[in-house]
Amino acid sequence: MAAKKTERWSVRGLTHGDESWQRIVARTTAAPFALTVTHPDSAGYRGEVVRQWFSDISLTRIQCDPCAASTAQDFAPVADEAFAVRISSGTEVVHFRDRRIRLRPGDTIILTRTSGQALIQTLGRLRNQCLTVPFAALAECGVKRRTLPDCLVFSATGATPVQRVFSGYVAQLDDMMVPMPERGAIAVRNAAIELLAATLTTPDPRTSPPPLPVLRLAMGRYIDSHLEYGDLSAKQLASTHGISVRTVHRLFAETGESLGDVVRRRRLARARAELAASHDTTITAIAARWGFADASHFSRLFKECYGMSPRDYRVNLRPLDRTAPSRATARR
Repeated sequence: MAAKKTERWSVRGLTHGDESWQRIVARTTAAPFALTVTHPDSAGYRGEVVRQWFSDISLTRIQCDPCAASTAQDFAPVADEAFAVRISSGTEVVHFRDRRIRLRPGDTIILTRTSGQALIQTLGRLRNQCLTVPFAALAECGVKRRTLPDCLVFSATGATPVQRVFSGYVAQLDDMMVPMPERGAIAVRNAAIELLAATLTTPDPRTSPPPLPVLRLAMGRYIDSHLEYGDLSAKQLASTHGISVRTVHRLFAETGESLGDVVRRRRLARARAELAASHDTTITAIAARWGFADASHFSRLFKECYGMSPRDYRVNLRPLDRTAPSRATARR
């Protein structure tokens, strides 16, 4: 099979009402754009698009003076493709789904679901690369579209190792935009797909929640350190640990106890320890310290848990509490 030719489009100077640059951008990028040139001297406006195919994926390089583009409709015509855009020079501001994303040199944005309108502004002269990959190609790597993030943004300095490798590979492809034999094009294509799949599916340890067993232990430590501070709700734990309220309840249910059961048991244990350690503090004060509404409520729960009232426990502490050291042992 013959190598695919490198495609090029360019403009040098625009007259009033000239839509040639808009047509080029709409033809070679994600969606039909309504484009406005924001360069102060339209007669001196410069824009160039270069596109190279590597089998069924393509890399498009855009260099242009300042402009603004917006989609007049959803990106539905190209909903079967993922887009990775890397900025080489200049700044691009993307308004998409109530987000404002400022992309600087070295930054990359990957879009996998492009439904909805978008506004893109270029500040200064821009150079970027856009890698376009069909989802059918990503499926070869076992990637399921429904599991992917809608939008992934990372910088050159803050990226994870796999993100840095992907960004660097896209930059290298910019220097390889020349026709090549089919075997070479397929090798380039396969490497790009594997790296994109890894970038989209490898968790970011800086933002991803830890594994669920680790989370459960972390929540247990959080509960222990906040037993004196009023209500410990599922919403509070979810917010602190970056997970959903539903996940909080599921993690506790897997241990056979609800969140309320765990908090109550640990507060009773703290109250029990204080009963043993302090004979001067009243039962009412101990109950209040550990979050129980009143002494009678505390006494009822304490008896359900330990088989005797707090008062009886305090009186009979030494002979009944096997965890407490005996007087003889304590004197050794």
